[in-house]
Amino acid sequence: RPRYDREMADGVRDRVLAFDELFALLPQLQALAEPLEQALVLLERCAQQGNKILLCGNGGSAADADHIAAELMKSFVYRRPLERDFVALLHEQCPEEDANRLAAALEAPVAAISLGSQIATLTAFSNDVDYRFAFAQQVYGLGCLGDVLMAISTTGGSRSVIHAARVAKLRGMPVVVLTGR
Repeated sequence: RPRYDREMADGVRDRVLAFDELFALLPQLQALAEPLEQALVLLERCAQQGNKILLCGNGGSAADADHIAAELMKSFVYRRPLERDFVALLHEQCPEEDANRLAAALEAPVAAISLGSQIATLTAFSNDVDYRFAFAQQVYGLGCLGDVLMAISTTGGSRSVIHAARVAKLRGMPVVVLTGR
């Protein structure tokens, strides 16, 4: 399971700095300091334990989910080095030049899946059953204990996102919800 030593070592200091910077830019978010901290702790624990973050949303929120998943699957602010055991395995199993290139190119991901980007599953379920339950089906099929669902809805009333959150909770998954005002 991936460990992000630099982030873990400096995590509290970095978190305080990040929140201070966020609140300086958007002081109205200061009222959300506690739920933001709780969400960050859930997401950190998920990543540190090698679990997945499932993301869903509709329209612009689906684009946000795609973007967040992409940033998690590669480094964002800090480069996340590969596990030493994996690098050793590369060198055992691959020609030296390939092992060196792979080890230099790959980064330890935070496993993330944007449910809206699973177009074949999404459209098949929508066509054959009902779009309002398409994300819920994916959460049921992909979600596991220890995973987190990040549900994004500008209005907070998107039925497909609400049903996904319900299924996640029933699967024992924490849910982080991002809504508009």
